[in-house]
Amino acid sequence: MIREIIPLDQIGSVRFSEDHIICNYPLRTYSELLLLSAQIRKNLKKYSTRKILIVTDDSFEFVATLFACWSLKCIPVIAPDKLPHTIKQLEDVVACIVSNSFNEYTGKLRLLWKDCEETEPIKPFFIDSTTSAFELFTSGTTGIRKSIPKTFRQISNELNVLEMLWGEKIEDRISIGTVSHQHIYGLLFRLLWPLCRGTPFTSRASFYWEEIISNVNLSLCFIISSPTHLNHFSSFHDYITKNNEGKKLVLFSSGGPLNNAVSIDILKSFGCAPIEVYGSTETGGIAYRQQTSEKDQAWNVFPDVLHRTVAGTLQVQSPFLLGNNLWQDTGDLVTIMENGQFRLHGRSDRMIKVGEKRLSLDRLELLLQEHKYINESAIVTFPQNGRLILGAIIEVNEVACEDLHVNGKESLLEDIKLHLKNEFVLDSLPRKWRFLRKLPVDDQGKRNHLKLTELFQPSPKTVRTPAIIETIPITGGERYLMTIPNDYELCEGHFRNFKVVPGVCQLDWVEMLICGMSNKNLKINNIPKIKFHRFIRPGQTITLDILYNENKNNWIFNIYNGTVKFTSGRIMVI
Repeated sequence: MIREIIPLDQIGSVRFSEDHIICNYPLRTYSELLLLSAQIRKNLKKYSTRKILIVTDDSFEFVATLFACWSLKCIPVIAPDKLPHTIKQLEDVVACIVSNSFNEYTGKLRLLWKDCEETEPIKPFFIDSTTSAFELFTSGTTGIRKSIPKTFRQISNELNVLEMLWGEKIEDRISIGTVSHQHIYGLLFRLLWPLCRGTPFTSRASFYWEEIISNVNLSLCFIISSPTHLNHFSSFHDYITKNNEGKKLVLFSSGGPLNNAVSIDILKSFGCAPIEVYGSTETGGIAYRQQTSEKDQAWNVFPDVLHRTVAGTLQVQSPFLLGNNLWQDTGDLVTIMENGQFRLHGRSDRMIKVGEKRLSLDRLELLLQEHKYINESAIVTFPQNGRLILGAIIEVNEVACEDLHVNGKESLLEDIKLHLKNEFVLDSLPRKWRFLRKLPVDDQGKRNHLKLTELFQPSPKTVRTPAIIETIPITGGERYLMTIPNDYELCEGHFRNFKVVPGVCQLDWVEMLICGMSNKNLKINNIPKIKFHRFIRPGQTITLDILYNENKNNWIFNIYNGTVKFTSGRIMVI
């Protein structure tokens, strides 16, 4: 049954019962939300009507801060991430930062949180639907942030469509996911839709499926995810079906097209194909699809969204746009079919010239992903010595790890180039290649051009890490070939006249590399086992293997050179 959901501009004046569950995992009630909101509001009063940056990973705290801002007619600003250069760009835009966890911030803005002396809940407040509900800043591909304001009316229009399309499917399920509320897709699907329909959301997005399936009952939830995460979802089939009480999963995906084979694999494994949503921060939702066969790849347009092509590029008119009678260019190349559905063909701005040849970066990525050894690929461009260079970042599968171990990178590269030769001439292929076990993504599962191009830049000199010559994916982890500089600073002062790398320094390497592999800021919590076999000295070349042990939820590392062992151990991180 489709619910009458609360318009977002009425969320401050309509009251739930005090024990109404707003958040699950952990359990938080409506009365707790109103009190926390009042406590935040008390410290925020002097910034009334100004723009306020919200930095919190906790979705319950995020909603409480939204309430505090809206009651004071402040405009919440939502950054795509917490990276220093992102926050730096926003310092001249906002009046202050509201955060319970942003300890690393050292900029000029004041950092606020709650005033625990406030014991009365926030009073009902009223909102003009034409005013800004919040302002988003897209992550962009160039690093320059773009402001996207969203009114309460725009958001309410979109939430109504979500309820009309899928309200009956999600019933009273709890929203969980791998996508943060800092992204418009996560904000709408994981947070505001449940809030306005009166069903619970979870407090945090989880980057790992292991984390999600060990903490929640999936039969009680609907899942908000992305292609990056869903590529690995079927590997958890046995555990999920064993603990799912026979109910079908409900999966949503956005952030890019899901590979057809992945969608069908999930359908075969769980009896449901993910519902894919296509849109952007600028346009809101545009279309959706469920790929249940190889033929099922066209997109269905959202109700009340008009669409057309200009020079092959999709344009839309929509009630989710600020000016809903204006045409918005998406930058996506499409073919519109007779029945109104359309097919995506990639970005119009990802056509480049290499030499005198035109090249589609989207087509190159798509063809790479058809190779038997490749899960995902990303092609980036960057200047080097006055020339435009193409770089390919390849996420390899388990079979490729074994092949890399036996035959090396050059053999795999030759096989990939052979796979591409029917569509791309050798001169137009990427000059630089990186093979990884997982593509680096942010908390929303999205790629960032700057982060990807950094993989091809020379590593900055640092006293903490030796020079990494090569990174090779191996089954369950990664292998790093490293050299210890002769003047490596951390070897100084350990033993007089006998320079060695301290054990604590080796653990520091392992910790830093695990953070990079997992894309999370982790710290060593426990060292159940460690053994120092031989000293590591300046000038030596070493190999460091790091593997994740799923059965025991810990990391195994080995440092060696050929048959010579230096250090080995097992650690746990938090």
